[in-house]
Amino acid sequence: MAGVVLVLDLGGHAARCFAYLASGERLAQSMEPIATAHPARGRVEHDAAALLQACRQSIGAVLAQLQPPEQGVPLAISCQRASVLAWSRDDCRPLSPVLSWQDSRAADRIEACRQHWPELQRISGLRPNAFVGASKLGWLVEHVDGLRVRLQTGQALIGPLASFLQQALIGEAQARCAYTLAQRSLLFDIQRLTWSASACALFGLRADWLPRPQPDVQVELFGSLPWSTATSLRCELQAGDQNLLPAALSEHGTSPTIINLGTGAFVLSPGEAGPGLLRSLLPTADTPDATAEGTVNAAGAAFEWLAKQRHWHSTPWQAIRSPGRDAPLCLPAPSGLGSPDWRALPRFEFSAEPADDAAAISAVAEGIAFLLRRNIDCMRAAGSDPIALGGGLSRSEDFCQLLANSLQRALYTVDEDELSAYGAARLLWRIHGIELPAPRVAARFTPNARATRIGEQRYQRWQAEFFP
Repeated sequence: MAGVVLVLDLGGHAARCFAYLASGERLAQSMEPIATAHPARGRVEHDAAALLQACRQSIGAVLAQLQPPEQGVPLAISCQRASVLAWSRDDCRPLSPVLSWQDSRAADRIEACRQHWPELQRISGLRPNAFVGASKLGWLVEHVDGLRVRLQTGQALIGPLASFLQQALIGEAQARCAYTLAQRSLLFDIQRLTWSASACALFGLRADWLPRPQPDVQVELFGSLPWSTATSLRCELQAGDQNLLPAALSEHGTSPTIINLGTGAFVLSPGEAGPGLLRSLLPTADTPDATAEGTVNAAGAAFEWLAKQRHWHSTPWQAIRSPGRDAPLCLPAPSGLGSPDWRALPRFEFSAEPADDAAAISAVAEGIAFLLRRNIDCMRAAGSDPIALGGGLSRSEDFCQLLANSLQRALYTVDEDELSAYGAARLLWRIHGIELPAPRVAARFTPNARATRIGEQRYQRWQAEFFP
């Protein structure tokens, strides 16, 4: 057993690699930025070859920090769940751009099969929507020259980004797809744990065009890579990034309700999903567990959109405050609405023009908080216990306080600021009989009574304004 485990975490802004010791200490880390293209309304893309190169560079930079390099270093691949592409089966050459999870170009394909939505939700556990993989995979087959023929002759594959990365990085002959990632395609039968032929057929696809599904945690089954003469990597985990959060925060087999604030925002809560929400699989070594999930398509992405519109060189996070009673309201949905409303068309709108930059950023922050509240209100088992926060935006204490006021819930952050990566590290070390400690509470945020009263009035006005 190696003295460290590596976690490759490919998000919306960067490919990052982390090395964790058996104590839970983060020994080394590296980050390689990635570019995102928006070629047309509703289209969000990445260059697949550039992402692969960024991943290789990030892994290489971390290995260069480890002394001495080791053989058989366990590796986890954590990736955005609904980003998809097409690639060559034999040499892993990309045959398309990566269509981001935020991409909604194929929304019409979801709408066209509306009569089959109940069946698709029964099969996959997901509410059909334009942001999961199925419609985008169907779009690729129709619009990428020669792809259908390559798929029919066994020369190409389509599927989640993590499957491409695993095959391309590790050099495995057969691409594989973790259950948590397969589910996010809308094509995976969560009872039978295999691709659904009927779901595939609705989108003009075949199950044999997709990578082989298997549990997220597999010792060596994902493949082993001789990285250099002195070092080899053994891929033991492939998982969706958000699905790793409960593994990071669970204690004694239980996990709190969690909000992750990244490019988008997600709420994960133990128990059953209410109407409009998702039933999301969690990574395990065998039959996966499930959690209720709510999704907000833009959190960090909403602030980026605002920054571009107002020509900011940097985002004035320190200006975030709980808005006053008569301040403008905002619906910050530049990538459309996720649960529980599921609207694919982008919409970013203020109820009135903000007086200044502080009013604008506070209105956007409050709008994100209100979208999260719509999801939490739909969760049957969210309870009243404090909610754990993770993700880059949780580093803004002002935003966290506004969120506590808007949700009317106590919140807390922990001393581990990379929860997806830490969740992957805990699962990797657990395979080898070592239990990493759960992160400790770093800061607590309690709702302010006056701000909460004003916030409740504003929430009711906000719902009337944008969800009449």
